[in-house]
This record gives sequence, C-alpha cells and structure tokens, in this order.
Amino acid sequence: MPNGLVDLHMHSLASDGEFSSSKLVRMGLEKSLEAVAITDHDCTTAIDEAIAAAQDQPIRVIPGIELSAEFYDQEVHVLGYFINYHDENLQLILEVFRAARLRRTELIVKKLNKFGILVSIDRVKEIAKGEVIGRPFVAMALIELGYVESITEGFEKYLNNGCPGYVERLLEVTPKDAIRIIRQVGGVPVLAHPKNYKDLIPKLAEIGLVGLEVYYGSYSPELRAELSTIADQYNLIKTGGSDFHSPTNTRYGRFGESNTPASVVKDLERCWQSENK
Repeated sequence: MPNGLVDLHMHSLASDGEFSSSKLVRMGLEKSLEAVAITDHDCTTAIDEAIAAAQDQPIRVIPGIELSAEFYDQEVHVLGYFINYHDENLQLILEVFRAARLRRTELIVKKLNKFGILVSIDRVKEIAKGEVIGRPFVAMALIELGYVESITEGFEKYLNNGCPGYVERLLEVTPKDAIRIIRQVGGVPVLAHPKNYKDLIPKLAEIGLVGLEVYYGSYSPELRAELSTIADQYNLIKTGGSDFHSPTNTRYGRFGESNTPASVVKDLERCWQSENK
C-alpha cells in the first residue's frame, strides 16, 4: 500500500546517479512511495524508461530536470517538474549544456595533470557511463587513484573554487534563464536545496520561481520550518526529495527518506494545469 509519501529529486545513471531509472522506480515501489521524479542534470533520456517501469504499478513517475545556474556569484540549481521533455528546442539546449560540462571537465583534468595529479579524461568518461560528464566523475576517478576517500573530499581538496582543479563554468546561465527554459516546456520551476542561498529566494520569486524544496534530504525539522515560513511568505509551493545519487554518496540524502507528503504532487500539478490551459 502507498505510504502517502513521494521523492521528487533523484538522479539516474544518465547523469550522475548509480542506478538506472527503472531501478529507481523499483526502489520507490519497495518504499511504498506514491510517486518519484527523475531529475537528472541536463538530460531527460532516463524518463521514458522510468515511466515504462511504473506502468501498471502503484507508483507515478513525474518527468523532471535539474538545471544549474549562477546568481550573485553563487551556483543555484533549479528543478523543473511536468516538463515536455520531448520538446526539440529543449533537447538542443540540453545538448549545449552537456557539451559545456564536458569541456569544463576536460579543462579540469588538464589542470590537475599540471599539478601532478594523474587523472585521465578517458577514465573519467568510463566512470560516467551516461550522457552527462562533470565534476563528480573526476572526484570518483580521484578516489580510484587514492588521492581522496570520498566525493566530498574530492570536491573540497581539488574541485571547489580555490582548489587546484577548479575551472569556472564555461556557459553563463542565470536562474532567470533556467526558469524561462522550464516554463517554455510547460514545467513548474522549483529551487533545489535552498539552505545555502536563502537570501536569494525573494529575488528568485520575483523572476518566476514557483516552488521551494522544503523537505530536502536530511534537512532538520528546524530548517524545514524556516523554509516553510519563507515559502508561505512568497507563495511558493513546498516540494521535496532526497536528491539521491547512490547509497554510498554521503553528500546527498537517502532514497525515499525526505518525508515529502504526496499532496505536493497535487500542488505542482494544479500549478502545471493552470499554466498550461
């Protein structure tokens, strides 16, 4: 029996997750979730597989995406729900985004090599497996070579701003751009993991943000209450999800354990229907 909960933020093999989207659907069924959303970075290829896996099963798959942007020198992630993911223009845009990620990764590897860190771009691509090749896979290669013990350590020692392998994003995308892209394909834009940029929420609400990820990963009850108050203040839909990547990736939450109520899907769907009459 469905447990009245959903998980609306997770990543598959197509971007930087460990499991296929059909496996994520099966995991959702095992957790008795009412719905899951596949929200891969800059790609949508895993959504059809997830929908097929959910057919005739007591679980719903919400088509989603996660886009990265820069705002006031901060990296901001915007989720899009109920997107028309087969839209040709969207796919062209995502191809550009993925190409920029790959080029940035190549430059990161070259920079690390100059510091004597012998990571290979070919090995990074092998580890990635999917369409999206970015910094997390460099961190995994660093683990494999014994330079670090975790993805978090890889970012903190080598990949974050000020570290030996840091390279700025090559494509300038603003949150307004991300919100516009999501809206153009009928989607509902939501601010992901907002803890680190709470001060930006009023500005983002002004430029078209619709929802706020209140029930995120392992956020404490106190932080969730604070974010809930902010969401009420700016009339934002309260969403949530684990941001699951893999069981061993401690940077993110545990699958299906964000305690996001199923009513969130109805709230998002009402907004989607209103925007796409």
